[in-house]
Amino acid sequence: MLPEDFMMEVTLSFHKVIDHYRERLKTETNPIAIAFLTATLDYVSNHPRLEEGLQVEEIEQEKEVINTLLSDLFPRALTLNEIKAATVPFSDFLFNKSERFENLLSHIKDEKFSLLSNTDFDYFSMASGVILKDVYNAQIDLSKPLHCQIPDGNGNLKTYRITYNADFVEVALKDEKYRLTDVDIKELLRNPENKKLWKSKFLRIVTHLKGSVSSVLLM
Repeated sequence: MLPEDFMMEVTLSFHKVIDHYRERLKTETNPIAIAFLTATLDYVSNHPRLEEGLQVEEIEQEKEVINTLLSDLFPRALTLNEIKAATVPFSDFLFNKSERFENLLSHIKDEKFSLLSNTDFDYFSMASGVILKDVYNAQIDLSKPLHCQIPDGNGNLKTYRITYNADFVEVALKDEKYRLTDVDIKELLRNPENKKLWKSKFLRIVTHLKGSVSSVLLM
């Protein structure tokens, strides 16, 4: 669950994946790749909510088309090697999990287990970094290494590092009157550890994040 003062409205969407396929199709010359891209785009065109946005409870209904759409990002040949899943941005709701990830999670007996609650995930810092990058084209890494512990088949805890790929999300301001100035951004970049300053700038901003994220666990 997101913090009450979280400055983002999050929509699960695959529009950037679909747009990526459209752009690839314009320049692709391999006939097999062209056939794949064309068939995939035709297939998802009959499921407009994948592009417009869908609710978590709708994922299961669209499971087959989501699996097809993400097959290029989640190759079947690697499903037993990679510990990988798609996630709703800023949540630990996992779907399209690789078989190795499914096998790993099958050893967890705690029904309340949550991937992010098992880490030091800092919603505010992560969101601030994403907003600066996507809205202001300013680069700063505010994230800290994320680790979680998951038991193996013998009950022994193993530590995994979590990485996220947010290439398929976009962020937009909902009200231009709260746009940060160049002076604001320079001040923030000079003071990355000043949480009070950062909150004074960001907690009045409301943004809309739309997209999907892939997460990978590394031992």
